[in-house]
Amino acid sequence: MQRVMPWLSAAFLGIAIYLGVAVWRQRSEKAQWQQESTMRASQVAALRPRTLAPRAIMRSSQTDESQATPARNLNQASPAVVDPKAIEAAREDDLKVANGEKRSFRRNALHSYISGFDALQLAPEKSAQAKEIILAGWQAAANGRKTARSAEDAAAASARGIQAMDDQMTALLGQNDYDVLQASTREGTLDWTIGTDMWDGGAPLEPDQLHAIALAQIRIKFGPANWSTAPNEAQTPDPQTRLSSQDTALLTATAPFLSPAQQEIFRKSLIEENLYNAAMRAFSEKQAQIWRANGLSHR
Repeated sequence: MQRVMPWLSAAFLGIAIYLGVAVWRQRSEKAQWQQESTMRASQVAALRPRTLAPRAIMRSSQTDESQATPARNLNQASPAVVDPKAIEAAREDDLKVANGEKRSFRRNALHSYISGFDALQLAPEKSAQAKEIILAGWQAAANGRKTARSAEDAAAASARGIQAMDDQMTALLGQNDYDVLQASTREGTLDWTIGTDMWDGGAPLEPDQLHAIALAQIRIKFGPANWSTAPNEAQTPDPQTRLSSQDTALLTATAPFLSPAQQEIFRKSLIEENLYNAAMRAFSEKQAQIWRANGLSHR
């Protein structure tokens, strides 16, 4: 028993020392934490004025802005900022496009009349008047086609515009000179159609023959009147000859200056054109029936 007592005393002493050290370390760490916490609080207190001042200024400016301008819906898009230079550039581009379209329209309207004007040698003032009448007639026809609700309405609108132009040009130039001017507009088409057929058939046309055919067409009213989608009685081919009364009148008028071979080619060309036009009208009518059967509009 006396031997055990020294060991127990040593053990209790060691435990007491350990507990004392643990308590001291805990108090030391707590004191250090409190010191750091106090230091952080001091730093925050020092920084607070620096952060609050800008916020106060910001709130003040926002309040002033809200008072100066009405509140805007959050879902409302902010107005786009438009550059005045961009607007001016867009206007200039629109003007250039409009001028280009106007220039192109004038070219298309006047180009086919060039040879007629050259042949008539009109005085400058009368030439300028004739050009303006032509342009007005083309514009009226174009406007009528834009507002037309069907192909028939478009054809009628074109015919009205051309008829108004015909009346004014006849009053300005006289019927004979206006016929010459109109004939010049058909020579290019005739050269491409009947002129090619004549050349292909071995009986090419001379320039004066081409002009004479065009003039005969105009005087027989074979041109603008034939633009209608529904041919009138004078344009309806005979079931036997497959030629209309206008075709027969044209063949009679051109016989004096065409050779027999050219007359035969011309007659066949007119028949083939009539057959083609009849087939196209029948096709268009069938298409219109299909559209109407399906409750659609056909233009």
